[in-house]
Amino acid sequence: MKSNKPILFGIFFIIFLLSTPIDAKDLEVKIQIGIIQWAESPIDYTRTCEGFIGGMKESGYEEGKNVHFDIQIADGKRERAKEIARGFVEKKVDLICALGTIPSLVALEGTKEIPIVYSIVGEPKATGVIQSWVSSGRNITGVSMKIPMEKQLEMVRKAVPKLRRLGILYCLSTPQAIVTAEEANQTAKKLGMTPHLRSLHSDQLDRLPSVTGSVAKEVEAIYIPTDPILTAKENLLKMIEITYRFKIPIIGVSDNAVELGALMALHCDFREIGKQAAPMAVKILNGMKPMDIPSQMPLGHRLTVNLKTAKQLGISLNPLFLSLAHRVIE
Repeated sequence: MKSNKPILFGIFFIIFLLSTPIDAKDLEVKIQIGIIQWAESPIDYTRTCEGFIGGMKESGYEEGKNVHFDIQIADGKRERAKEIARGFVEKKVDLICALGTIPSLVALEGTKEIPIVYSIVGEPKATGVIQSWVSSGRNITGVSMKIPMEKQLEMVRKAVPKLRRLGILYCLSTPQAIVTAEEANQTAKKLGMTPHLRSLHSDQLDRLPSVTGSVAKEVEAIYIPTDPILTAKENLLKMIEITYRFKIPIIGVSDNAVELGALMALHCDFREIGKQAAPMAVKILNGMKPMDIPSQMPLGHRLTVNLKTAKQLGISLNPLFLSLAHRVIE
């Protein structure tokens, strides 16, 4: 005669499970979002990341509750960005947030299935991140940091009315720097300025002081385009130190550059473009395809001016120009 003990044990076990309270959090599957952040310097990348996570929280996706953000820093290295992207693909994350042009490109190389949302990309179309602003044509969408070049240089002229010769200094090791430098070159000509382009590779940064000095001798201002290498704190401070000797202002593309000593920048709000990308991610998590969500430019522009730098360089800024500034550093 068979024992009824196994049957009784099974019945008691089921009753135990049914009577044991289960926290809803234990049953909730967390969404996995991998974030590839190009670098920590300039700080604009971190601000954009914070904006994205804050925007996701406002949309109901909060770290530790129903989503996990795996933030990985590429330290400004393409191979490291590729390694991070491969790791996210292997983990089969639900979505990749790519902060920077190269992280966006390597994420696209790594997967055609996992959706990608980009931000803090200067020229998404020209660098091949998207096929058009209406549709990326692939598994990506996002928010550019692009402020129209003509608006930037027109604002520079308001600050320095006598500007005729504009230096454009950039690094050849990042695609967005090449593209935005050429755009600045063409726009400067259109506005009646004479552009002086100078470039160097990332393995030639020991020449940065001498290159900066040679450009400063020939121009009335130096524009640094969307260039994560030259706008890294250490490199930007070197350029500012040299240009101060020649009483020549540096024009940047972020408030961080102005905080470090550049004269001015017409730029986006980096936290805001990160936040602006969050609703796109939510739409994707709810079933939309990235290619069906048009890419966006920043919703707002900011003008930051360093009055302390202007005084040190002997530049008298027009009160009307200063009235346009969202922030004046004194």
